[in-house]
Amino acid sequence: MGKKSESVIKYLKRHPMLMGQKARELGASRHELKLWTDQGKIHRIASGAYSLTAPLDTPEEIIATIKSPCALAGLTALIHYGYTNVIPQKTWILVPLPRPRIFRRGVETMRQNPGVYKIGLTTTHTKWGPIQIIDREKAVLDAIRGRFLDGEEKFRVLKRWRKDPKKNRTNLTRYSKLMRVNKDIFNWLAFLVADE
Repeated sequence: MGKKSESVIKYLKRHPMLMGQKARELGASRHELKLWTDQGKIHRIASGAYSLTAPLDTPEEIIATIKSPCALAGLTALIHYGYTNVIPQKTWILVPLPRPRIFRRGVETMRQNPGVYKIGLTTTHTKWGPIQIIDREKAVLDAIRGRFLDGEEKFRVLKRWRKDPKKNRTNLTRYSKLMRVNKDIFNWLAFLVADE
């Protein structure tokens, strides 16, 4: 094992992921990265991203490798907050509209206008570094206005949000006006109150 590959392996033992630019700073070329990948010393987990472990499997790992602005959203965010039991087949990622869809195995892309995209973004810290995720209220609003859940599951999501001690009703009202879904959310909340 050469000196360059030892420095790359040493770096990967301290960090979960190595990006191509950092590899070049360590003195490794693309050809060497490809060679080490073929030999099984490292794994290519995305374009320009390498790891000592096998390919990505958690949403945090997937979003950490995407270089453009994006956030965890949809079913992935609802599961993160414990609002649904639906098991997603893919990781749901939100991107601003001018950006094209992310064509990657295991990723479902949600696209929104830049003004709506910025609403409710928050940062969470993982072992892969800080990643963006939409907050509870925007996750609920996306579930209500989206087509990825049926009516019964949307009702369950809203019910769990109401019982959550960390909910923020002010944000829900403000976001619903900005996203132009305030009548829909009012109808769902009225239905929820009538059911109790």
